[in-house]
Amino acid sequence: MSSAIRPAKYEKLSIIKNNTEVRLEGKTSSFQYYESVLSPFVTVKMSYVDTGNGTISNTDRQGRVGTIYNSLPIEGEEQISFLIQSKLGELNFLQNPLLVNGSSNSGQDSTKETIFLDLISKEGLINFGKTLNKKYSGTIYESVNKILKDEFGIPFNSKNIEKTKRNYTFIGGGRTPLDILIDLASKSSPEQGKPGFFFFQTQDGFNFRSIDSLISQDPKAVYKYTGAIRSTLNGEDNNFKIMQFSVGKNRNLINSLKTGVYVSRHIFFDPRTFKYTEKYFNIENGTITKLGSNISIPSSAKQNVSSNYVRTFQHILDVGFYEQGIGKKYDDDPALQVAEATMRYNLLFEHVITMTVPCNPNLRAGDIIECYFEKITTDSKNQGFFDENQSGKYLILHLCHYFDTKVSITSLTIVRDSYGIYTNKNAD
Repeated sequence: MSSAIRPAKYEKLSIIKNNTEVRLEGKTSSFQYYESVLSPFVTVKMSYVDTGNGTISNTDRQGRVGTIYNSLPIEGEEQISFLIQSKLGELNFLQNPLLVNGSSNSGQDSTKETIFLDLISKEGLINFGKTLNKKYSGTIYESVNKILKDEFGIPFNSKNIEKTKRNYTFIGGGRTPLDILIDLASKSSPEQGKPGFFFFQTQDGFNFRSIDSLISQDPKAVYKYTGAIRSTLNGEDNNFKIMQFSVGKNRNLINSLKTGVYVSRHIFFDPRTFKYTEKYFNIENGTITKLGSNISIPSSAKQNVSSNYVRTFQHILDVGFYEQGIGKKYDDDPALQVAEATMRYNLLFEHVITMTVPCNPNLRAGDIIECYFEKITTDSKNQGFFDENQSGKYLILHLCHYFDTKVSITSLTIVRDSYGIYTNKNAD
């Protein structure tokens, strides 16, 4: 058994409302923490059991002690502060508590009740109370920084907010700040590299990162699947074992061709000139930063792209309308940016694996991990134990740290854009 799979320790877990703090460490039965590259805020689902000695009621005329749910009471926006310690790291939200988004009483008898809480980051809740109508100009990087500072007023790690190449002028249009930031990510190109960004939140804060920079990171951890857990006295050898996995998606050629992963036709309408432009794009294998080796491109996609495309995209060029002189000049080709970003997003999700590992709070959505899967063969494994095609670097798309009274585990959804253990940097 892995030592990292053993129940974690709640160093602190409390609910705070109107300067009243109630501890939940001994009451909590399950705790699930979520991050995703596709989500601009982190969330938690947790449950606890209350036997009626939670807190003095603020609504009871006799001042009797009662359950937290009805006596505090829990109505929304209460702070949940926690520090959960496991073998490999900690989940620390003491300085940035999450807020109660919703609560429910799932079962009650005369001696106890079970309460489920949905939690969300403070920024996530603030977001749904704001709409922006301001005008923003300059680089997208500058607009992202301005929105984060003005609307959320929180410090953030500048290394996680990546600089962009494109100048872009826009008006908020009544959208929420996080919706705008997600939209800006899809329009962004790094100073060096291909278009395509993600905007998301982890326990470290907000991230505005290009796909190229994410997949160029060094692996955060190395995990191995060998079909069996080693039996050791302390379980240290099993802390980085893949407990189980399943392939959720492995490249489907027809779907990939239909979604324009390898070759596509794009029709652009330019609102400055009222003219249409037709362009064809195909993947340039040698110019894309990849997690694996070269991409295996179907033969039909290698032929004349003007006659072998399957997917047609139609766009209105987003060249900006709010800056004097914008109709004459802009920094990069928006048609090229749109087409390349579409391909890049589709390509990244070509291979999807879900897996469970011993709890590792050091992992973040957007991290790279290296995975080695056992090779099934009738030959001797002395020459190589792992499958060189399926093994390699993967990007963490979603993660969930799960804690209950018996186990602590981390569930991951990982993705990659190409096969092979060797990247395009070391394939030679």
